[in-house]
Amino acid sequence: MKEWWFYAKCAFADPATVHKLVRKTKKVDEYRAAVDRVFREQPLAPTARFHG
Repeated sequence: MKEWWFYAKCAFADPATVHKLVRKTKKVDEYRAAVDRVFREQPLAPTARFHG
């Protein structure tokens, strides 16, 4: 699922923060907590764009 976030992060206003929160996880419970945090705290971008 971490690979999916490489693309999904672009739907958020601050893709770098989203990427960092998810990629630094090592265990499933950490991953779930990070994803919950992303959806709770990170606003969506007005227009999702892929930034390579």
